[in-house]
Amino acid sequence: MLPVSPQADSKRGNLTRLAIELPLLLASGFKSKTELAKHFGCDKKTIKRLVDELSFHYRITEEKRGREVFYGFADGYTFRPPALKPAEVAALWLAQKAVLMDGSSPRWPLSQDGRSLLEKLRATLPPALAAHLSELAAVYGTALVPAKDYTPHLETLNQVLTAAIGKQRVEVEYVSLSSRRPKTRRYDTYGLYFDPNGGTLKTFGYDSRRRGIVTLAIDHMRRVTLLDEWFTLPPDFTSVQSYLERYHFNGFFGAPTRVRLRFFGVTSQVFRERQHHVTQRIVSYTPATRGRPETVDIEMTVARGRGLERFILSWLPEVEVLAPAALRQRIEDCCLGRARVLPPSAYRPQPPVAVNERA
Repeated sequence: MLPVSPQADSKRGNLTRLAIELPLLLASGFKSKTELAKHFGCDKKTIKRLVDELSFHYRITEEKRGREVFYGFADGYTFRPPALKPAEVAALWLAQKAVLMDGSSPRWPLSQDGRSLLEKLRATLPPALAAHLSELAAVYGTALVPAKDYTPHLETLNQVLTAAIGKQRVEVEYVSLSSRRPKTRRYDTYGLYFDPNGGTLKTFGYDSRRRGIVTLAIDHMRRVTLLDEWFTLPPDFTSVQSYLERYHFNGFFGAPTRVRLRFFGVTSQVFRERQHHVTQRIVSYTPATRGRPETVDIEMTVARGRGLERFILSWLPEVEVLAPAALRQRIEDCCLGRARVLPPSAYRPQPPVAVNERA
């Protein structure tokens, strides 16, 4: 009997997973339609439709044994899944989490493993499908092009990942943009992410020197040492992605704040059609009248700070801050040249931090 898949309750919208996993199951021998339906948590008709589709690419045969139907590969056909190295599996997993980590650029860490991984995967595909993927690769692209070469920082990246996974405190020798002199700090690494603002790989976590959440650029770390100290994550931390959505906006970390903005003219159409944040929602819309442009009011909850201010200033003069009042005043001061640049500490979230759980 096959074990029940942990995603068995997701019955619809899961055909991609089924199409990937079913050939792997059949590679070990014939499986009944009942077994497959139970494993994937779907009905037998779905299995039948999927097998019919896969039969165009793989030599899958159908046998009837009594009242039960069995599926397997035809005699003489061997399905050979790629033999993946652990580093290649890591590269594949990271590719699902970060743009351009799939080996498409030689300037990224794990790019060599990523390229060999893609070559092995492509070699297992039927020729027609492989050719179609090559055609797709020629017409797809991304505007997020890595400008920095991160291959010299692979060891630093591995240390940061080890610390984040094991929740192990590190000592970091770091060169900031402001001082340009190495400074040592103790750091709790919460996660690693790709920041499109400048196309940089960064980590974020609690910094003992600044006593708050601080982002560090991987290429500015001169030394990373794992300590025999451990930490706990903030209570509201469930994943890197959800934490970034709440505390990170436009390149900067900050405490969440609810913002209401009004956009005018063509820019209002931009914000009616495009989603700039997961929490963005339209509050009201006013069509254009004679002598008055159309407007749209949006609301979103994002990290406050320089990233938010720069985002708003970049849409001037077709934007107005409706709330909060302090942000409206701040933007007005910037327009009038009265505002000074505030340090990140003015906006930095201050989560509770646990010290040395075990040593």
